[in-house]
Amino acid sequence: MKAMDTYKEVKEFKFPNMTVNVFIPDITEEERNQRMKKIEKAAVRLLMSLKG
Repeated sequence: MKAMDTYKEVKEFKFPNMTVNVFIPDITEEERNQRMKKIEKAAVRLLMSLKG
């Protein structure tokens, strides 16, 4: 089971039919870099699947 993140900031955006909450995690720079690498790899896979 993964540990729950703690958040340093929560941003709230209100629109006519909805409210969006964006949670910004309180993580180390190393953890942020690891997460960004995962996002980049996922984006590459997505774009490659669309190229088809």
